[in-house]
Amino acid sequence: MAKIWDDLKSNVKVWSSVAVEKAEEVSKVAVAKTEELTKLSKIKLDIHNIQREIKKETYLFGKFVYSQVNESNIVNFAGNNEFLNYLEKIEDLQNQISSKELELENIKSEFNIDNDDDDDIMI
Repeated sequence: MAKIWDDLKSNVKVWSSVAVEKAEEVSKVAVAKTEELTKLSKIKLDIHNIQREIKKETYLFGKFVYSQVNESNIVNFAGNNEFLNYLEKIEDLQNQISSKELELENIKSEFNIDNDDDDDIMI
């Protein structure tokens, strides 16, 4: 009976050490996946916010152009600083999106993510 009990204790020790090793592996994978998803989600949220800013600036730009054409009969905006400022803001925001998209692609390649896998990540 003592031999059976010793064998059982020995097997339980082996099983528990194997279980601990597996748990460590799983937790490492979970941490890596969480880091990956966090990075992707943050960049996607940044892109979304920049797109909202572009919509806002485009609306204000259109409102400005409409008021200038409708109220002041201005159809030539060459040299108009406010007009050029709107164009610069919108172009800068579009460049920011391009930069964020490049950053997104770099992270995808770093973590070996397909574009199909990326579609599951919501912001």
